[in-house]
Amino acid sequence: MPYLARFLLLPLFAIALLPAQALVPKDLPAALNAKVGKLAIGGMRVNGQNTITSLPPALSDKTCILVDRGEGSKAAPAWSFRLEADARVWISVHRRGSVKLPAEWQKSALTLGWKNPNGGDYVDDLYSRVFPKGLVSIPGHDGNDGNGFFGLPHLVILEAPGAAAAPAPQAGPAKAEGTPLVAIKPGAEAATVGFVSTRLSKATTRTAEGLSFTVLPPSLLGLSAVSVKRGDRAKPGVAYSFTVEQEVMVFLFVHDRGKANPGPEWEKTPQTATWTTDGTFTQSDFIYRRRFPKGLVNIPAHGGMDASGVYGLPHFAVIEAAPAR
Repeated sequence: MPYLARFLLLPLFAIALLPAQALVPKDLPAALNAKVGKLAIGGMRVNGQNTITSLPPALSDKTCILVDRGEGSKAAPAWSFRLEADARVWISVHRRGSVKLPAEWQKSALTLGWKNPNGGDYVDDLYSRVFPKGLVSIPGHDGNDGNGFFGLPHLVILEAPGAAAAPAPQAGPAKAEGTPLVAIKPGAEAATVGFVSTRLSKATTRTAEGLSFTVLPPSLLGLSAVSVKRGDRAKPGVAYSFTVEQEVMVFLFVHDRGKANPGPEWEKTPQTATWTTDGTFTQSDFIYRRRFPKGLVNIPAHGGMDASGVYGLPHFAVIEAAPAR
């Protein structure tokens, strides 16, 4: 059965078709065209658009509520509904700008991925809290991308109140501080692009000039890392190169902006990273990986741009001695 067919949007008059044990939301906001369904890969992130591409297995097939996108130039409004039983309520929060949520919502390490009709990949962070029987209040999304485009309204997911968040999907412990670094020789363009090689830590910056990381996969901490200058925002993020004296695995941090797939040779991982431009405005990277033999490593340009013509940051690279095949 196609994935999309698994995601059944139920009109309000058909809520009774849900299994008897399911949590059934009442008094949904008609103004937002709220609909009830089952969470699945291939389903919609908001009504009629933006396809879900990844989600935590523990939340698959849970009852969910989605609403219309609304105007991208306006903050997504808060809304509410009612439940006849206690529940753990999750909200899938679009990573866009600095979103202000009430303190009761606890951020998990879980994420949900989705793709817009133009092929751009996006990530949501998942927050949850337990509500008693009665009114459930869903906050608005007031974060914007700096160009006046606000985040999507939250997708709501319901489950039994005793359920808890799954462990973080970042595999492996941090590398020891003394882990030997992979020897890296910069390419001929190093001076032009501002090539910097270091050991990845929480103090490492996303570009050679700055931009502080806020979330990094623990399994990559302590490894060799390469960054370059931001460069001209009106041009693609620069390509660069380096050479290694051993077989390596390169992890590529790709700024979530426009269509930024680095190419079919790169494998997308479930890991992500986030960084901030000013301490409040947060942006995200998807992380890809590729094995390279001893010799030249070419890092591609970032050709994705937003609606205002601003290109993504050049890719950030983390290099690890390749594990045995």
